[in-house]
Amino acid sequence: IFTCLVTRGVYFETLDSMSTECFMSALDKLWARHGPIVHIYSDNGRNFCGAASIVESDKFQNSLGANRISWHFTPPYTPQFGGCWERLIKDVKRGLEASLGKFTAPRSSFESALARIETNMNNRPLTDLPVSPDDNVPLTPFLLMHGYPNYPLLDEGDGPKDVSVDGVDKMKALGRINALVQAFRSRFVQEYAPIITRRATPKDKQKYM
Repeated sequence: IFTCLVTRGVYFETLDSMSTECFMSALDKLWARHGPIVHIYSDNGRNFCGAASIVESDKFQNSLGANRISWHFTPPYTPQFGGCWERLIKDVKRGLEASLGKFTAPRSSFESALARIETNMNNRPLTDLPVSPDDNVPLTPFLLMHGYPNYPLLDEGDGPKDVSVDGVDKMKALGRINALVQAFRSRFVQEYAPIITRRATPKDKQKYM
């Protein structure tokens, strides 16, 4: 899980392992899709330490030209210093655990579900939710990054739900992905949105009556 400390946007990438090589591959994809990176903040995981030694080497830095990268580590055994990304990790893990349960998804389906969840996370409101139609649309990470909102291509519930395979009724891949994302979205709305919803004051209530 990558997160931008400016826009609060998130980017998910599935890895074959937690090795330095796999992380460097994910970092390369992040750079290719979202542009140059100036600062990286992380804990002291072995893969991060290995990646930092590569990134901060003279050969690697010279290959970047003017786009130099500075790597910053949090103090050892202090997860609270990375609270801004630890919270996102917890939210995504809880959503996936609630959505997947004991179901082992194929990698393609899992990556599709992650992509949809990434869209939901990047459309989460960063400012107060509107209490009337005249209020401004809340800012979201995607709006800050691209200047326009982004929504999933398919609505939850679209497509066939059940299919018979070898005599066993199973949900089609698309239906399964939609169900996983819907479960995640429900938890997201119930647990996150109420925290940031602006309550209307008595004056506001009188104004909109």
